[in-house]
Amino acid sequence: FLKANYIDCIPVKISSHKTLNTTQGRIFSRKIIEITEEELLESLKEKKIVEVRKINKRDNDKFVPTGAAIINFDLFYRPEFLKLGWERVSVDEYIPNPMKCLNFQRLGHTKKWCKSLGQCRECGYSEIHEMCTRKYCVNCQIETHPSYDPECPSFLKHKSVNYIRISKKCTPIKILL
Repeated sequence: FLKANYIDCIPVKISSHKTLNTTQGRIFSRKIIEITEEELLESLKEKKIVEVRKINKRDNDKFVPTGAAIINFDLFYRPEFLKLGWERVSVDEYIPNPMKCLNFQRLGHTKKWCKSLGQCRECGYSEIHEMCTRKYCVNCQIETHPSYDPECPSFLKHKSVNYIRISKKCTPIKILL
């Protein structure tokens, strides 16, 4: 189908869907700490890998490599294993965390696209201050936990939607809370 230029005398242009026909996986190996993303991508070129993104953790003001990487495959299903030199590395399913705005503390968008001036992540008040007397989640709109709590029901709902979207190869949807 991708090579077809006409369907019943009607000119068409057919292309592959960028995210539904690719898959992501997560690998871990201490050997990738010392090499760059470009070197890793070059060494895995024949395995239908289109992008490599190394995962770093923040240590004070520096980013420290962890030995983990997210791999984008030009395949419908991710492979179970990859060969990195002489090492056989398992490829785990990668489920991204939901997008979270660091300005407004809401799920579903990022700081880059936020039009809000900012909210306190602890209590939800509009101005940012030092000492908070309450805990309030702007996503659940209840006073039992702060917005950044990893056990937040809204966060877990978004995370489960991401899991279904990735595992069933569905298109992204907008969640209405």
